[in-house]
Amino acid sequence: MQYVETLFEDSHYQLWVGTRAGLLLYNSRKETLTPVKDDESQTLKLSRSTLMEIIELPTGELVAGSMAGIYVIDPITHKYTTITPDPSKPHELKSAHVESVLLGENNTIWFGTEAGLEKLNWATKSFTFYPINYENPDSAADANIIDMASDHSGNLWIATRHGLVHFDQKTAQQKRYLHDQTNKYSVSDQQTTL
Repeated sequence: MQYVETLFEDSHYQLWVGTRAGLLLYNSRKETLTPVKDDESQTLKLSRSTLMEIIELPTGELVAGSMAGIYVIDPITHKYTTITPDPSKPHELKSAHVESVLLGENNTIWFGTEAGLEKLNWATKSFTFYPINYENPDSAADANIIDMASDHSGNLWIATRHGLVHFDQKTAQQKRYLHDQTNKYSVSDQQTTL
């Protein structure tokens, strides 16, 4: 039995199942799950990756965050490319451990990683890293991002292992919300999920 981390139905009504042992595709007519085969031209193998979250781009491509990097998957051919950290390049992914993925405005893709928040401009393929400022009490107290959502104003809400963070995309300002035993309206626990 494979441990399922995420489920995603794409715009063609295909159900993708991200597990701790790769990616599966559900065939509703046959009621079967089929593993997506490894692309031998890629160093990073799907069958050896834990897939944490999957989204679909307006182009139809799937983007999957994993414990080893990012996969960009063609849902028709099942061919994929990978994005992994490259310390020699300043505008590359900083952390291979990607727990959450969110499609934002203007085809911007947000990644919640073990190192913090990272933004990918899909058109230029360049990353912007938003490090944790531990001296700022409103900054996220924990770099490990568990989940993200956006609100009607385009702001991000970030669930971490130590509180909830509101992130303003326009100003990059952060506001942290923690559990407060004296306030019944505070978040119910320090570790949050969305």
